[in-house]
Amino acid sequence: MFEKIMGLFKKKEDKKEKKEPEKVEEEKKEIVNKEKAKERLHLVLVQDRVNVSADFLDMMKQEIVEVIKKYVEIDESELDVKLTTQKNSDGTVGTPALYANIPIIGVKEETRKFNKDLEKLKEEAEQNTEDSEEETQTVEEQEADENDNKEENEE
Repeated sequence: MFEKIMGLFKKKEDKKEKKEPEKVEEEKKEIVNKEKAKERLHLVLVQDRVNVSADFLDMMKQEIVEVIKKYVEIDESELDVKLTTQKNSDGTVGTPALYANIPIIGVKEETRKFNKDLEKLKEEAEQNTEDSEEETQTVEEQEADENDNKEENEE
């Protein structure tokens, strides 16, 4: 009889041990939900302060992403763009700021080619500047020689 009672207690303890991880998981979900709700409320308050709707923010976010995608490959699943407020040094709420965390996977080939072409153009421009300076010096030297010749002829 004693063994049966101990067996019942043991079964109840096993059930408690099984429930505890589930309870911990539920608590984690609850914390995550609270954080999400807090973030949403913060966003609504900032949007109200700046007079920006959620639709406008989404549109702006999408346009920013499209421009960046022209040049680099990004991980859109990890994309984080939000409107926040900066705190002033005295702790009061300051100006709104756009925060963007956009993970870059790699640079597009067109961008690399553009950079190479741009470097070539810079080098050519520098060479042209050097050539132009040399020509200016040559012209100035010729003019000086001509002036010297005129002075010698006048004497």
